[in-house]
Amino acid sequence: PAKHPEWMTMIQSWQAQASYSLRANLYWYTGKYDAAIKICEEGIEASGGDSDIYRNEAIAYMLKGDYAKANECGKNAYQFSMNYGDLTLDILNTAALAAGLAKDDDTYKTLQDYLKTYNYEISTVVTDCLAGKKTVEQVFITDGGVIS
Repeated sequence: PAKHPEWMTMIQSWQAQASYSLRANLYWYTGKYDAAIKICEEGIEASGGDSDIYRNEAIAYMLKGDYAKANECGKNAYQFSMNYGDLTLDILNTAALAAGLAKDDDTYKTLQDYLKTYNYEISTVVTDCLAGKKTVEQVFITDGGVIS
């Protein structure tokens, strides 16, 4: 069979990025927020950036209570996904939650307006959390992290 080194490189890169995201997810899910953040930072450095890794880092910071850093990571996830065409409702809603918790009204409104252009709204999970009806732990741990 013909060899396609560029495909192998792409597959290996994707596997590495998925591995960082999965490991970070397991760490924050089990309460090891600093370990999750460290894995995300390693993954970002190794890959040059990845929206899922940024999203997992934002979640770890939110769970840790550092909303300013969570907002920074959420914005990175959103911007990276916009640049590379892999934007999802999970990324948008995670970024919106981080922005809301950080009291970054401009970013929250930008995300809200983006969703409205496609006849979507920010998830009720996000608005419930921001209204104090759910905790960040309930959103991502107890309720399984379904945020879209």
